[in-house]
Amino acid sequence: MNIFKIFVFIFVLNFLSTLDVLGFKGLEAAIYNSYMSQDHGRWSSLKLSLGDDVFYRAVNSTDYSDFVFSVDFPGESCSPHVEGHFSQSTSAETTEYIRVAPAFFRVDRYPVHEALVEYSTVRGDKTVYFEFALADMARLENEMKQGNVLRLKLEPIYGPGNDVFVELSLVGSRAALDRAYALCINNQSNPQDFFQEEVTPSEAEEYF
Repeated sequence: MNIFKIFVFIFVLNFLSTLDVLGFKGLEAAIYNSYMSQDHGRWSSLKLSLGDDVFYRAVNSTDYSDFVFSVDFPGESCSPHVEGHFSQSTSAETTEYIRVAPAFFRVDRYPVHEALVEYSTVRGDKTVYFEFALADMARLENEMKQGNVLRLKLEPIYGPGNDVFVELSLVGSRAALDRAYALCINNQSNPQDFFQEEVTPSEAEEYF
């Protein structure tokens, strides 16, 4: 079994475990508050929050009127992951995880990335949500910062059929990714946090 197949196996196990824990109740339409939005060519960066849930986003929402692609940096870890959503003409009848399918990413002529995509809907919402899992997110992010076009190859949302191809400009992606990550890191590293509690000499030595 090659590395990607092992990765797929682990992802599917985790996905099924999530379904069992959430009982399909984890999918809820939520409106996040946005702050500090800044444009970077075809991309933009911003902060999003809902209660204690905070993350920082680099997003391309300009190339398609019905498809949005983003790289998100959760506030607690700042580890990037890829998401997206597609607008459809009719509202979803149910809140559900539709399926997990293979997906492929390619920046310019760099090697192809194999991935998985999880499709989901929220009842009454005209949006299909995508969440991607990649074996090497760091490599994809680095290529996005250097490349010109990101291409996606996706299976149809509801089952096998003609593959769907998406092309996204990477103009401004470097600035958006760098800013979103910097905002996340800065949020984690407030100088005042280091003076909230007393530390022993041995602990203080670790900072020098």
